[in-house]
Amino acid sequence: LAWAFASVGGAPAPVFEALHVAILPKLREFTGQGLANVAWAFATAGHARALFGPLSSELLSRLDALRAKELAITAWAYATAGVVDAPLFDAIARLATRRLGDLACLGPTDDGDESRKVFLRE
Repeated sequence: LAWAFASVGGAPAPVFEALHVAILPKLREFTGQGLANVAWAFATAGHARALFGPLSSELLSRLDALRAKELAITAWAYATAGVVDAPLFDAIARLATRRLGDLACLGPTDDGDESRKVFLRE
């Protein structure tokens, strides 16, 4: 639901507050893709701050299991939301460094900006 609202431009703050309350106790049930999608949706909609602390804890507990795409989406979401989480970013950087062979240049982002190439491969 959070992803759907964010995809169409967001929803009023009370909607994301209710989603936050509903999601928080279930974070352990989410897949890696689900966690990345939640991070993306809340960051895109501008309602990330309250959820990102608990989300960081869950991500750190299973970071090694996340795929390159999920790591990239998560890092993007935190950066976009302006949430500085040094332990999470350090862990993502260490993991990405170990997995450099899993990354490949897929070309520029959707806006055509050559300086922001996308580096992912599943």
